[in-house]
Amino acid sequence: MRNPQQHTAPLDHEGRKELKAKARQTLSSHYPLLVALLVVASLLGTSYSMSLGFFKVPNPFAAAQAIDSTMSLGLGAGSTAVYDAIIQGNVDQGRQIAQDTAASTMGYSQDINGLQIAFSRGVLASLATSLVSGDFLIRGFLAIQGLIHSPDIATMAFILLSFSLLSLVIAATVDVYRVIYIRAFLEARTYQNIPTDRFLFLIRTRRWLHTAFTLAVAHGLELLWMLTIVGGPIKHYAYCLVPYVLAENPNIGTRQAIHLSQVLMRGHKWERFMLDLSFLGWDVLSGLTSGLIGMAYAYPYRECTNAEFYAHIRLMAKRAALQPSDDEVAGEDAKAGTVATRGSARDKASRTAATQVGLLNDPFLFNHPHPSVLEQAYRTVAETSKDLTVPHVKQPSALRQFLADVFGVVLAYDPTEDAYRNALAKQHYAQAFDLAMSGRSYPERLSPLVHNEPRLQTSHRTPLRHYSLTSLVAIFLTLSVLGWLFEVGMHLLTDGNLVNRGVLHGPWLPIYGSGALIFITLLNKARPNPVLFFVLAIICAGVLEFGTSWALEALTGQRWWDYTGYLFNIQGRICAEGLLAFGVGASLVVYIIAPILDDRLSRLPKRLVGTVCIILLCIFAADAAYSALVPNTGSGVTDIGNDISLIEAP
Repeated sequence: MRNPQQHTAPLDHEGRKELKAKARQTLSSHYPLLVALLVVASLLGTSYSMSLGFFKVPNPFAAAQAIDSTMSLGLGAGSTAVYDAIIQGNVDQGRQIAQDTAASTMGYSQDINGLQIAFSRGVLASLATSLVSGDFLIRGFLAIQGLIHSPDIATMAFILLSFSLLSLVIAATVDVYRVIYIRAFLEARTYQNIPTDRFLFLIRTRRWLHTAFTLAVAHGLELLWMLTIVGGPIKHYAYCLVPYVLAENPNIGTRQAIHLSQVLMRGHKWERFMLDLSFLGWDVLSGLTSGLIGMAYAYPYRECTNAEFYAHIRLMAKRAALQPSDDEVAGEDAKAGTVATRGSARDKASRTAATQVGLLNDPFLFNHPHPSVLEQAYRTVAETSKDLTVPHVKQPSALRQFLADVFGVVLAYDPTEDAYRNALAKQHYAQAFDLAMSGRSYPERLSPLVHNEPRLQTSHRTPLRHYSLTSLVAIFLTLSVLGWLFEVGMHLLTDGNLVNRGVLHGPWLPIYGSGALIFITLLNKARPNPVLFFVLAIICAGVLEFGTSWALEALTGQRWWDYTGYLFNIQGRICAEGLLAFGVGASLVVYIIAPILDDRLSRLPKRLVGTVCIILLCIFAADAAYSALVPNTGSGVTDIGNDISLIEAP
């Protein structure tokens, strides 16, 4: 028996050149999509988080501002200071910091044109005070200390628990996205088309939390190995394929995923190191351009190469069936004692290795299936969709027909609309199946993660639909409220106080709702093409944000946001970084959020939904009229003049 490395030549210089050549082909075929995926990764902080640095010009006064802010806050800075005091063993000092910060926070109160924002009473105020002051950290540590009477052990348990919770939260909200875009990169190397709903595969298979937990465990183990200095780099490469294993099979167990990555990387760590080292020149160029060349080419090129590396290592393992090495056989001999023979130990090790590799059970992610296999899998779909036609929705007037055809807007739901939507859903699936049957898209029916349906599905929330006026009002109000919650929450986390953001006095930011309506209606014709939609959404967002900023300043003399100091900004009203975020948000709204809201509303009584929308719209209109005369201004809302003067100072 031979070692797996004997079946295929090592990944030398020529092998790396071959992988990179394949990677360049993949990148050229899917360039816009793959770059967009990494832009989102950078915005989320998943990967290449510093690569958007070319969008922002450093503010030379930032250091002075930070020092001044720190000196004024002192030890009452809140949760961070409390955490530092706890891990240093100064629990009493941490408690005092939390009490002082809570006292100052509880005394905070601000009245903005009759709207009082205070931290004195109520559940939300108590929760916000606990988060800002760090009181929840003290309470958590005291609870642990009550169970573990040793202060040193309690401190260690507190550090481990807080780190584990933080790692799990980061893994669930940020790191999981890496598995999602890795899946896209793997499909891109084999297929021409990647449907947008493929990015929801972890949600559809209900493996999101499991994937997050596995990634958190892998990160934790790698961090512990980093404490050994020498073991850190080795284990970094040993665990580097965990996201790829999860991208192929998220049903795999946590221990299995980590162990399988170690097995696959056995004997290949140096090869992967040399592959990373071969991108050193690109890293230098990316650094010199503040990440511009990296995001435009080098980073997606690297990710395509990494996908090729995983496919290469996986192929080696499959071809060799992971025949056990001498060390593995010796281990089996030691477990079996003197009873087992050398051959039986090798057979047992072979079965174990074959079982491990068998967990990589998605062959069609790497190779096209045979036409006969596709025909068998999609036969019922072809029969169902053979005579499929989308009914034409006839409107009672030319104006209504124009609104429906161009903007995708109708006055109300009716049975014809329901039939139209169901037919569009079926047509969407039929088109997806056609792509799969022609070999242009991954055959989802052959995936081990999806249970095959005997008939054409009709429950898909297709973005290709008509929206009623009631739905548009509900979407406008919902997105306005969500936008307000987002900005208020971000201000609370960054500045530690609760501020009513926006020009209005109510809990809504109409720029978010207005943007959603613009994306849904004006870009109706672009919905079938996600890439075109993304580009047009950026343009529309820029026009909307610039126009809103100009109009507000012209009417009130105040500015509610400013991007001065950001590269690629126009008069401080819009910037490239913000527009990219708007493009991502617009795609989420049109392809996920709006269809879900529309489906939910269609199941409720039409009269009830209409009545609630009219009432809320009237309240919103009254707030808008009042705010036009007395706009919402003040601390945390329009007090950005000092920052502008600092940046523009000579």
